[in-house]
Amino acid sequence: TLGKTVDIIRVVASSGGSFTTSFTVDSQRYGTQTITVVGINSGYPVNSSFYITPEVVSVTPTKGTVGTFVTVSGTGYGVGEVLRIDFSKTVSIVTGAASDEGTFTLVFTVDTQGYATKTITVEGINTLHLATNSFFILPEIVQITPITGTVGTLVTINCTGYGTGEVVRLDFGKTTSIATPLASSDGTFTVVFTVDTQAYATRTVRVEGVDTKDARDVKFYIIPEIVAVVPDNGTVGTFVTVTGSGYGASEGMMVDFGLTTDIISGVTSNDGTFSLTFTVDTQRYGTKTIVAEGIQTQYATMETFCITPQIISVKPSLGTVGTVVTITGSGYEGLENVRVDFGKIASKVIGITNINGTFTAMFMVDTQAYGTRTITGTGLDSTAVAENSFYITPEVINVTPASGTVGSFVTVKCSGYGAGEVVRIGLGNTQTIAIGAASSDGTFTVVWTVDAQRYATRTVVAEGVTARHPASNSFYVLPEVVSVTPNAGTVGTIVTISGTGYGSNDSFKVNFGKAVAITTGVASNDGTITAVFTINIQAYGTTSVVATSLSTKDKEGNYITQYNGFKITTTIYISPSEGTVGIPVTVNGYGYGADEDVQIDFGTTISIVIAHTSMDGTFTTVFVSNPQKAGNSIVTATGLISQHPYQRSFDVTAKISQITPVHGTVGTRVTVVGDGFGSEETVRIDFGGTMTIAQTSVSLAGTFSIGWTVDTQKYGTTTITAYGLLSNARPTKVFKIEPEIISVTPTMGTVGKLITIVCSGYGDSEVVQIDFGNIQSIVSGIASNEGTFTASFTVDTQVFGTTTIMAVGMGEAINVFRIIPEVYSVVPTTGTVGAVITIQGTGYAAEDVIIVAFGTNASIQQAVAGDKGWFSTSFTVDIQSYGTTTITASGANSATNIFFILPQVVSVSPTTGTVGMAITINGTGYAAGDNIRVAFGTKVSMVTTVASQHGSFTTSWTVDVQRFGTTTIIASGVGSATNIFCILPQVVSVTPTTGTVGTVVTILGNGYAATDSITVLFGSNPGIQMATASIHGSFTTRFTVNTQAYGTTTITASGVSMATNIFRILPELVSVVPNTGTVGSLVTISCTGYGPSNTIRLSFGTTNTLTTAKASSYGTMTTVWTVNTQSYGTTSVVATSLNTKDQAGNYITSLNMFKITTVIYITPTEGTVGTNVTVTGNGYGVSETVGIDFGTTMSIVIAQSTASGTFIAVFTTDPQSGMTIIVKATGVTSQNPYIR
Repeated sequence: TLGKTVDIIRVVASSGGSFTTSFTVDSQRYGTQTITVVGINSGYPVNSSFYITPEVVSVTPTKGTVGTFVTVSGTGYGVGEVLRIDFSKTVSIVTGAASDEGTFTLVFTVDTQGYATKTITVEGINTLHLATNSFFILPEIVQITPITGTVGTLVTINCTGYGTGEVVRLDFGKTTSIATPLASSDGTFTVVFTVDTQAYATRTVRVEGVDTKDARDVKFYIIPEIVAVVPDNGTVGTFVTVTGSGYGASEGMMVDFGLTTDIISGVTSNDGTFSLTFTVDTQRYGTKTIVAEGIQTQYATMETFCITPQIISVKPSLGTVGTVVTITGSGYEGLENVRVDFGKIASKVIGITNINGTFTAMFMVDTQAYGTRTITGTGLDSTAVAENSFYITPEVINVTPASGTVGSFVTVKCSGYGAGEVVRIGLGNTQTIAIGAASSDGTFTVVWTVDAQRYATRTVVAEGVTARHPASNSFYVLPEVVSVTPNAGTVGTIVTISGTGYGSNDSFKVNFGKAVAITTGVASNDGTITAVFTINIQAYGTTSVVATSLSTKDKEGNYITQYNGFKITTTIYISPSEGTVGIPVTVNGYGYGADEDVQIDFGTTISIVIAHTSMDGTFTTVFVSNPQKAGNSIVTATGLISQHPYQRSFDVTAKISQITPVHGTVGTRVTVVGDGFGSEETVRIDFGGTMTIAQTSVSLAGTFSIGWTVDTQKYGTTTITAYGLLSNARPTKVFKIEPEIISVTPTMGTVGKLITIVCSGYGDSEVVQIDFGNIQSIVSGIASNEGTFTASFTVDTQVFGTTTIMAVGMGEAINVFRIIPEVYSVVPTTGTVGAVITIQGTGYAAEDVIIVAFGTNASIQQAVAGDKGWFSTSFTVDIQSYGTTTITASGANSATNIFFILPQVVSVSPTTGTVGMAITINGTGYAAGDNIRVAFGTKVSMVTTVASQHGSFTTSWTVDVQRFGTTTIIASGVGSATNIFCILPQVVSVTPTTGTVGTVVTILGNGYAATDSITVLFGSNPGIQMATASIHGSFTTRFTVNTQAYGTTTITASGVSMATNIFRILPELVSVVPNTGTVGSLVTISCTGYGPSNTIRLSFGTTNTLTTAKASSYGTMTTVWTVNTQSYGTTSVVATSLNTKDQAGNYITSLNMFKITTVIYITPTEGTVGTNVTVTGNGYGVSETVGIDFGTTMSIVIAQSTASGTFIAVFTTDPQSGMTIIVKATGVTSQNPYIR
């Protein structure tokens, strides 16, 4: 027996009664323990002793960072002895009490100390005996703040566990030693560094002690940033430089500005920086967003730039009052009114900006004084203001009159001078001919008299005495011709002219009518001229006398000239002066008006001929003497403009005159005219073999005229005789009878038409060849003895238009037939919009450009006819309404045919889809304004619409619940057309969309076959549920989420086809068993819904990492842990994945609860009145008052719990009745007592 342990070992004595044995000391309290050896047979005891000393048996873990929970276990201490644990330099880091067997287990948190092996010392308060062990403190990066940021961000690092006073090197990404802090005496430090220029990415922050060589890493995420926008405001056209950092290395960049996407692009440096410059484009006033986006990282950052208004241009920028000025502005609000002020005039004009904030406005410079005037543009909505300027210059507005002679009064009006400025007026070489004074708005008017100056344009100068800015205009001094003597006469008259206002000693010439330089001369010193000349031959009337300087020019660059006139009279001559009726008479005239008509009268005949004079007033004309009575007949020539007649006489005799026409066909009307016959005698006309074909009476003047119709006689020359029955005069003429195509029936038609012709005027029994267009001898005929015949033929393929029919015998006759076009073939004759039609036509012009019109389309196709007027072409039916549609082929002429347009459903978009999808269809070939009903599958009237004027329509609807497969679309109006849409299955809804393992999920699907058997697959589960579709192809079913890993899991519903949707499995801490207990309790937890093989950290209450465990491939985990020292109450149990993040980027987490209850220990558990009793407790409230009751004594002692809910209290036992006394410890706040 050792101490309290009976039968710690058994042994058999030797024959001599001796033995040797060994055993292991078991857990017993500190101090001398009796070893009793009792012989089983002899029953004789022998005592000895063994001294048990304390020992720290285990430290778990043996190393860790500051803040690590360390469990220390030991043996060999006094029964219930109060123990104190010192941790290196920290005294009493935790206290506790040994068990009845002298064992203990205590937990403490590693406090802040430096990197090294630290001694753990456990001392019994009573025995004062020490036992030690060790713990190795490791370095740790406690905190990095912030964990993301841009280049230039200040980052704070807090670390513990480094060597005392150790130099620490901090590396950041590719930058080594970005900081080198010095650890404190307890191995801690805090350092701040600035993120240097590196590319977008997660960067490693490595902290390594220079001496300890133990490195720790943490991550920092560099994000992009627009570092600067320079400048940050300006007008349209401003160059803006955008610089940035933190983007991907050598990454393509795209910069958007306001409404303009990709205003500039570029590539970042290897460090992820960029600098790009763009020009502000035309956008309206205000703050605009600049977005810089990395093309690979898809990361965008923003800054702003404020567009300010400007008046871009003022055209012109200077000018006089009255100048029209055009201004252009930009950078204002869109569609706002901009008030334009000019100088002292507010709201000169209102401009209206376009949607981009630009405007153009015009105004006229009003009367303001000389100098620079401000133009201000104010947006009436934005109140944004921009300015520019215009420079007003002086102007001599007008000089009235602008020309005149010496002595004329002249008024000058001016503007643009200084307010109240004195202005000097000069003319030519006279510097100051007048003085004016400007008004407050810079205007004035002054009157002066032209002084003596030579002929020329003279400058009028107005110069301000103050501003010395001159403006000018001109006054034109004119010459004057005084007289022409005489002013009328005949050719040969001597004329004297005189004039004034010419240049001093000017050479001059005098032109008379068309005579150039009829005389010349030299002006006197005072500019007067005198000249004499003789009138030469020129036309009747007033003729110009022109005196022109040969030295001095006017302001147009012409030599100065003055005018006067002279009047000329007329005469005529005739040749011959006698003859018979019909004799040509020549009349010559002089002195008539230039280029005028002259009427010639002969005897009783007024205006027998009209002559026309030359530019010299002369004319020559001829007329034929008409019948007049014997004797003198007067010839009178009168100018119709000049109205100045002149007369001569002519003597007349008699004769027979003309036949009209001299040849023709049978039936031709012939007129015979004669003269010189006896007054009022009868004349008989004989024609070939026909005597007295006509007769008439002669007029008093001996003339006659009679007509008759050529009767049927054969081809050839036939004599006409006019026989005077009294005078016996028998003059003859001949008439040639020619062949004729009398009629063509019909006169026009298409290729293939039958034509009949009737002819006359051919030889007796003559064979006549008929030619038609380019076809010789298309038919022939035989003339009768009177030269007539009839023939017929069919029109062959020839070009459009009038086609000659020629009948050729001894003579030729022609007539015409008009070939008209025909569209003789349309293939096919019916079809839909989009159908290809081929048409053929004849009867068009050779190589005729033919425009084909189709219904409302005036030019759907063009074609070129062949050399015989035939064409063939094709075109596609465009969008037009239902029914008969006219095809018109137009070239030299046009022809028509018809095509019947049928309806069709042209397109269905999309052609496949699910229930609920929007379908758009397009149709053509319906009647204009047609009411169209669309049927879809089983739905007879899915939608209605109205066709356009062209018979087309577009309409849309949503696919209703119908079964899977090809579904017919029927569009019905005046006619109907069909198309198809394929309905596909879909999983319409999943409810709920997220949940944990065990969640009941309801899914709804449609678009499957009627009564389709549907298998539901869920993630790795190939058949979690079965369902049957309705007759409409829809279904609803439920299933329970089975054990699978965290994340988005595909739901697949398979029938005739398949559709998918998703469900997101969430983590869950399923159970905590037990869910209540004291410190030290063993707890089993189970989790589901984590990532496959995830490492899961278990946090408990204030303990961030109580333990870790690994999940299965299905995301499940079960582990056991011990409740550590924490205060009373419900405490969170949190399971956090260290591998898998949720959609927000946070590690996935689930939680449950465990309730910590109270417990106490007392030492000793027995004794007399007056014994000191130590009570230790845990599981109490944080820093709460704990009342200790002893038997009947309430609150024998009061204790205060720690932040961990532990306490130690000592009291002295007082007198109590009975032997077993209850010790009860009750937290005042938690009210959860525990008794011993």
